[in-house]
Amino acid sequence: MSSFFIILGTRLQCNIFSYDYSGYGASQGKASEKNMYADIEATYNSIKQRYHIPESKIILYGQSIGKIKKSFDYFLISYS
Repeated sequence: MSSFFIILGTRLQCNIFSYDYSGYGASQGKASEKNMYADIEATYNSIKQRYHIPESKIILYGQSIGKIKKSFDYFLISYS
């Protein structure tokens, strides 16, 4: 998957921040809807605070996880 992000970031001329939800992929923790929302919020806040990216420069992109309605941010894209 990392090669996909490298190609996508290069084509769009942007930075890509990707993560696994709790309980999925390489992450630890238990998969649950509550943890998924906590992961989304923590990731979004990290992008804004740690990397100093303003909200106006962040694009949320998501891929559905099962039938959870609002699983909207599989990775975050920030334009410089």
